[in-house]
Amino acid sequence: MSKISLVLSDVDGTLVTSDKRLTEASRRAVRRLAEHGIAFTVTSSRPPIGLRMLVAPLGLQLPMVAFNGAAIVRPDLEPIEERFIPPEAARQAIEVLSSFGVGIWVFPAGCWLVTDPVGDYVERERRTIQAEPDVVTTFGPYLSRASKIVDRRRGMTPLASTSTIS
Repeated sequence: MSKISLVLSDVDGTLVTSDKRLTEASRRAVRRLAEHGIAFTVTSSRPPIGLRMLVAPLGLQLPMVAFNGAAIVRPDLEPIEERFIPPEAARQAIEVLSSFGVGIWVFPAGCWLVTDPVGDYVERERRTIQAEPDVVTTFGPYLSRASKIVDRRRGMTPLASTSTIS
């Protein structure tokens, strides 16, 4: 039988509770893996900035996976690999969402963009990823590097992301 050398874990609902807290039990489990020579890292639909809260408490040293695989970052959040939504698809997604008047978030490399800092679910996302959004008047200048576009009135499912667009 081969020895386990790496554990890759999801974040929300696995390492953190429904109220987005990292528990002592999770910390202890990761420490026990290290004691047994088993490497550990995380994967998530979160943006890279939303993984920062895990690095020190879990002692993460390996690359982490963000945006459901669209970004691989070092523990200092420096990108190793990034994939972006094709700019024309991103523009079309923004146009469609805007025509319905829904709340939109755009996640380009390294940040979270909103046009309404008090819009639907913004406070929840602040707590979840422990980061503040950058407020912009338009998403246009950022669409060439967007990894995820989210319609915040449709629930938690992204309208477009690099994991859904080839």
